[in-house]
Amino acid sequence: MAKVKKPCAHCGKVVERYPSQVLNTVFCSRECRSEYFRKHHTVVFRCHYCGKEKRIRKANFNREGRSFCSRRCKDEWQCIGLRGPNNPFYNKTHSEETKEQISETKKAAGLRGERAHNYNRYPVPCEECGTVTYKTYYLVKRSRHHFCSIACNGKWKSKHNVGENNPKWNPNLTDEERERGRKYPEYYAFIKEVMERDNFTCDICGFYSKWGDGLHAHHLNGYEWDEENRTNPDNGITLCKDCHTRFHKTYGYGGNTKEQYFEFRESEYPELRESV
Repeated sequence: MAKVKKPCAHCGKVVERYPSQVLNTVFCSRECRSEYFRKHHTVVFRCHYCGKEKRIRKANFNREGRSFCSRRCKDEWQCIGLRGPNNPFYNKTHSEETKEQISETKKAAGLRGERAHNYNRYPVPCEECGTVTYKTYYLVKRSRHHFCSIACNGKWKSKHNVGENNPKWNPNLTDEERERGRKYPEYYAFIKEVMERDNFTCDICGFYSKWGDGLHAHHLNGYEWDEENRTNPDNGITLCKDCHTRFHKTYGYGGNTKEQYFEFRESEYPELRESV
């Protein structure tokens, strides 16, 4: 079969090819082919998150302006850009039928664990024993210290989160106060007097119990900063375990004030407007 002459699609050089080799475009060399596709079938863009330039195929380019240079940049942007109402699935849920279909499809295709389309875990060494575990990028970024188990976490904290390195370290306490904690006669007398005054009843929800059974003596002004009133019954109030926990989850476990307590009580039960 005779060859035919065709110009190179990139440089125009005439080359000879068999008819079966002539497709839509003909090239004289691999270099010309690469340059042609680089010019006509790729695009250079700036990463939507970090601004870094990258060249990709036009077919993979998102013309809405949300193309990324890497999976990590895409994950970083999604943590910020797809929150709340910006998430296309905001306030939506899959129906039980859809969930079942997705599960069956993944099971039939073997898309479980590492084969799942959204499997994305990174090896992380335990800071206590060195054992490598695999965690999602979100967990890797969220925490500075990583452990393979609760036991290793506890061992590491017992060595590193002590003394002034402890996040709850209170520089206002003396060595004697740290050693005894709240285990001293005056403090026990404070608890007893507060609960007896309140008739062993939670000031918020009205829960009644016997001594020490689900009841706490809460300091209106925090124990750690109001030293003069640590054992003053007027600075205490009886709360059940649940109400006490909800208060501290709302206002934290340090620097609490009497005003915070009154605000919390009114938010829980607006009809309780009078002060203690």
